[in-house]
Amino acid sequence: MRPIQTVQLSKQQAKTFLLNYHFINSTYQPTGKKGIVEVFKRIQSIQYDPLDVVGKNIDLVLQSRISGYKKGYINKLLYEDRILIDGWDKQMCVFQTKDFPSMHPIRSHHSEASRQSILKHVKFDVLDYSNQLLEILSNEGPKYSTELSKGASKKYFWGNTKPSNLTLDYLFHKGVIGISNRKNTQKQYDLIENLIEPENLQHQQYANEEEFIEYYLYRRIQSLGLFSNRSSEFFLSTKLRNKTVRTMYIELLIRKNLIRKCRVEGLKDALYIPSNYIEYDTKIPQKTSFLAPLDNLIWDRELVLQLFDYKYRWEVYTPSSKRVYGYYVLPIVFGIEFIGRIEFQLHRTTDPLEVRNIWYEPGFIDSTVFQHSLQKALHEFSIYLGASTYSLQNTKIHYSSEE
Repeated sequence: MRPIQTVQLSKQQAKTFLLNYHFINSTYQPTGKKGIVEVFKRIQSIQYDPLDVVGKNIDLVLQSRISGYKKGYINKLLYEDRILIDGWDKQMCVFQTKDFPSMHPIRSHHSEASRQSILKHVKFDVLDYSNQLLEILSNEGPKYSTELSKGASKKYFWGNTKPSNLTLDYLFHKGVIGISNRKNTQKQYDLIENLIEPENLQHQQYANEEEFIEYYLYRRIQSLGLFSNRSSEFFLSTKLRNKTVRTMYIELLIRKNLIRKCRVEGLKDALYIPSNYIEYDTKIPQKTSFLAPLDNLIWDRELVLQLFDYKYRWEVYTPSSKRVYGYYVLPIVFGIEFIGRIEFQLHRTTDPLEVRNIWYEPGFIDSTVFQHSLQKALHEFSIYLGASTYSLQNTKIHYSSEE
């Protein structure tokens, strides 16, 4: 058997590949409902985060990839069409409902870990309330957590909470119940069999744990598009933490020609790339996009630093006195380069979208082409948010990073 050749890429080719792989600034961008499904087919899952400054993380990920996407459109596919579902993957994520059967080992792990943590720290067994809550949902239909309040408040990691809330979390992790709808940060729960089709309720039968790990690692690789086997936060999920284990399965995926080893000019570590996406468009338009703080493209922050010379840190949980930039700052990509950061004013109405700050990277050269591209991006971002227009009237421009 002939050895599978290593893919050799220049930095420019690697950057071009990644942007095209993620549909960011690409010559082709998906549209509409089918386009959203197309994005999920490629990157598998998008991390969920409830913060909503200019859209939740999942909205921001999709607006940079889907032409004409509007904030909240994802809810139709989640809570009406049920093509997508909330669940555990890398963290809490959204992924295709058809993948629900394949993810049951992750649900089993998280539900048992949740139960043991509650037993240890709260001295309470969620099984005490499970049947009672399931009976209410079975007899009365979907309920918000506030409608299922049971038991006296107990202190947990994030503060006081009801035993019923802890039990609902456990049942959700286990996949017995699912999220029927959301109202702001409130979740409405229902029995999982009332939410998805019967064929998506059956657990995928794996021959052994090794077969699942192979599936799960390949899934994570697809979420990234290009990655190194360096231990990092994008592998901080069950089954994938151990580098020795990952190395073994990476070699297996290479032998099966599902992934290829990749060498990028100037980078020390070997990278890996999905085999079916090695052919890439060599062109990236001079377009501007704003990325989500938890965008799949920047899960591997070290690779982004090495490849794009761009250091990004999400400062939302950093004390304000220690922030270099701001509370909710989005990376700016122009063409194939990360050229800065942007901070918008908290947007709640249809008033003009205000841009508070723009920070440009060292070495950034402004141009008429960029300014036209930026104005177009701001216009499209305003439409995504439902704003009437955008305003740069009070924007502070910073032409060099302070880091």
